Amino acid sequence: MSKNDLSKRLTFRILQRLHLGRFPISRLSTCGLSEALALCLGTTLVFTCSNPCPAENAHPGASTAKAGGLQGTTADDVMHLDRPAGKSLRGKAEVLDSSVNPQQSFEEGMAEIDKKNYAAAAHLLKIAAAHFGHGFEKNKAESLYFEAGCRVMIGEKDEAANLYRMAWDLFEKYDPRNPYKETAISQLCDLTYNRLRAEKQQKLDAVALKRAQILVDQNIVLEGRVEQGAVPGALVVVDKRLIPAYVQRSFFQMTCLETTELGSNATNAQYRWSPMQVYTKPAAFGIASGFSDPFVKIKVNGRQYSVKINLPNLRPGLRKIILITNKEKVCAIDLDAADTWLLQMKRERDGSISSLSWRKLTHKKN
Repeated sequence: MSKNDLSKRLTFRILQRLHLGRFPISRLSTCGLSEALALCLGTTLVFTCSNPCPAENAHPGASTAKAGGLQGTTADDVMHLDRPAGKSLRGKAEVLDSSVNPQQSFEEGMAEIDKKNYAAAAHLLKIAAAHFGHGFEKNKAESLYFEAGCRVMIGEKDEAANLYRMAWDLFEKYDPRNPYKETAISQLCDLTYNRLRAEKQQKLDAVALKRAQILVDQNIVLEGRVEQGAVPGALVVVDKRLIPAYVQRSFFQMTCLETTELGSNATNAQYRWSPMQVYTKPAAFGIASGFSDPFVKIKVNGRQYSVKINLPNLRPGLRKIILITNKEKVCAIDLDAADTWLLQMKRERDGSISSLSWRKLTHKKN
């Protein structure tokens, strides 16, 4: 077995361990593939979500490569970043060392991946990539590829995206049949698309907050505490990981008029609405008809208001109710029945709230 074959078998095994398999193109459901690829590869485009995605078996790099090559960081750029022969990295300083063996650094890096020491592996693979010179571009590409995977595992996703782009460029130019070529561009699309979606959502949220006539603080206070720092008995424990599913389920039952009023629908509510917090815990209460209802203080436009959780048409028995907000509105959700109530707030010209009342969403079309 040649060294090249052994290297490929080792890298394939590590690829499986890192779970860096082929990226499902169908996940780019709100972004045209050509636009996502162009953004990944350095082209300046406006991010839009108007084009449907191609089939999952479409080749993710062919159309971009044929359209005129890559922009941004190219294979030549990568090669110009090579360190002079005989240098290695120790911490943040470059030290002259004529004994550096890039193949040995690569193998040591792969061994660290086996041990799940991703930071150490990334450092060794970085050294290997820096010292694979002319004639070893294939080895350099694989070093960059696996370093990118390590960067993902330690949370350095921006650096990982750059490394995947450089690795893909080298694969395209020197080793186009390498199976990691397609995976590199797929992982690059994944990282870039998620970053762009998060940035876009942050901008939309910022604009919405500036335009909002009502600004709700996510943190609330439960009235009637007896002991400082104690968790009141009215509070119930809810797994934070399940809350997005509860929110999505409640919005699925709403009519178009109700989702329009709330400014969200079943596809995006779980990202826009979050639980209100009482003493850093989700504001979930055990409420039963005929018993005293809890009071909370909610801050709206910088002022606190006392709100009684007296929900009309509450189902009989003990109900588990959670308060959620999108920073403009407040809703209460029955976690078991998915019933939803909206806290109606009447705003005055000075920004104060003159009245607050709960209204149950009936899910009936007018």
